[in-house]
Amino acid sequence: MVKGEASVIHEVSTADANEEPTNKKIELESKTDDLDEAVDMISSLPDHIIHHIMSFLPTKDATRSSVLSKSWRYLWGSFPILDFDQSLFGRSCLKSEDFLTYLENSIRRREGFMEIEKFRLRVHDFHSDDSRVDSAIRWALEHGVQELDLYLLEINYLPCSLPKDLCPTKSVVSLKLRSFHVDFQDLLLGFPSLQELVLRQCEGSNKIQRLGVNLKTLVLDQCIGFDNIKMEQCNLQSFIYSSNPFNQSTITLTACIFLKVLSLKGARIVDKWIEHHISELAHLEDLTLDGCLGLKTVTLSHGKLERLSLLECIQVVEIEIDCPQLYSFIYSGQIVNFHYLNSSSYLNATLILSEVQTMGRFVKLRKLLRVFDHCKLLNIVCNSYKDLIIPETHKARFIPPIHDVKHLEVKCHSIIDDCTQLVDNLLWFAPHLQTLSIVSRIKGGTEVDHNVGASNYAIELEEDQHAVKPLYSYKKLDFQFQYMRRITNDEVSFCCLEHPKKCWQHHLKKVMINGLDGFADDDEKSLLKYFSKNGKILELIQKDSKIFRVVQGNYFEQSTILS
Repeated sequence: MVKGEASVIHEVSTADANEEPTNKKIELESKTDDLDEAVDMISSLPDHIIHHIMSFLPTKDATRSSVLSKSWRYLWGSFPILDFDQSLFGRSCLKSEDFLTYLENSIRRREGFMEIEKFRLRVHDFHSDDSRVDSAIRWALEHGVQELDLYLLEINYLPCSLPKDLCPTKSVVSLKLRSFHVDFQDLLLGFPSLQELVLRQCEGSNKIQRLGVNLKTLVLDQCIGFDNIKMEQCNLQSFIYSSNPFNQSTITLTACIFLKVLSLKGARIVDKWIEHHISELAHLEDLTLDGCLGLKTVTLSHGKLERLSLLECIQVVEIEIDCPQLYSFIYSGQIVNFHYLNSSSYLNATLILSEVQTMGRFVKLRKLLRVFDHCKLLNIVCNSYKDLIIPETHKARFIPPIHDVKHLEVKCHSIIDDCTQLVDNLLWFAPHLQTLSIVSRIKGGTEVDHNVGASNYAIELEEDQHAVKPLYSYKKLDFQFQYMRRITNDEVSFCCLEHPKKCWQHHLKKVMINGLDGFADDDEKSLLKYFSKNGKILELIQKDSKIFRVVQGNYFEQSTILS
């Protein structure tokens, strides 16, 4: 190689070596330009659109967005929704002193900006003489807040009070207080424009007798001190009451003609209360009675009621319902005598049955289900799948109780040991189903004591946020059935000899099964064999992506899927 050629090669290799960091610099500058361009694109949106985007962020993250640009700093300052929750600010604000300092500084940075729509404040373990809490509340009221949501927990766990000497504030239309000492009438005088009032774990010092003319929603959740709740000729549309176990209130509703939603949990009411009050609520659409232990016989008649929930009223032994517009019904408790149910043909009913297996259970269960034969969708929740297993002697003696139900969903808070046995019994209960869904615990779940119908979730406090995690998981198995009407009758139909209509075995043409993956191979084979053997004219079984042709009671897998 000559000297000139070596010089050229050296120059080229040196240029290549110097080019790599230059390219990285150009690439970094390009990414920075792209980020600036993206920020500029968002910044070009109207302010109210950006505010809407910021409303999905926690206040901590919305605050951080102010460093993106000067325009974003202004947008944070004019952001009308403020949510200060000490539990969501992580380790940096575990102490109330640090959090209140942050709160004070955030408010100071917003001085001179526009009015706010919502102010939410959650503080715990602070001293009652700390003026920064009262100052923040006063600041929100002075800036025309419309929704005020406060949960203040002092270090001594005593109820807090709103700042003294507040002038009547017309801007507030929604007020939510938790762990406060309140005077109900003073609240209404101090906030004359209130449309929504929510009091949780609050202490009152007098009875509730008069409501503001603008109040549409009232929630009293585990409050004490309100011994007598008497509402007359008010404009209330929604009343939700949950009693404190140590202080139950007496409730009287008179001429509440606009009331649409009524929910009573643990209320001190009896059978005559239901008969007298509910019929007077002409526009009532949604009624929930939860844990009302004074009820024994529920007789309910209403022309406009659409949604009804009877939950854990454990003294109830008889139910009679005449609500022709009813399309949603939830019952939770033991099997009771359900004498009558007049409802919409579109009824979606859920039965959460907590009773363990007892002698004569099946007879009572059959009588209960018979009332729901006209449902569009029936949901059954039980402790164990064995609660739905029918003695073979009863199958021959009785007619299926939900002969006309087309859609059935079952949830079992147990592992299903024999899936085919359960399917067989459910198809006896409802022999003309179009869809069937079975939800059950999967093997390997953590054993946990629980009550049926109760929430099976544990709340764990993580470093920066609250997380709700299931203690165990469930799996869903879906069936779809396609039928074909038989032209000729079978010579003998022992399976449904006394039934008003022949069962699924005589008309089933195709079965589609989804969700078997994860179940044992024995369950899959057993189900395929069950349908092949019992479906007298069955042609196809589709399991997820596989197709099986049925010939003379035997199934054979096909290599291609036929529609």
